[in-house]
Amino acid sequence: MTLEESRDVIPIMEEIISLIEEQERLLSETSKELEQMEIMDRRIKELEADCQKWYELASKLNSENRLLQKQNVELLKLSGQ
Repeated sequence: MTLEESRDVIPIMEEIISLIEEQERLLSETSKELEQMEIMDRRIKELEADCQKWYELASKLNSENRLLQKQNVELLKLSGQ
């Protein structure tokens, strides 16, 4: 390669290196974002499971409350007689 050819090739190679470095930076950022999304996805699943448990507990408590209300009504009827 002649000196003149080298002068033409070097800027092109520098641009290629610059593009590769930019791609590496973008890949790193994308990888970090993907990792954060996976963490958020796991947290969402945990929260959904917690929500389901609270829903089930609330349902049980509502059922028990209805039963207690019926019993109170019966007791009030009996005490009024």
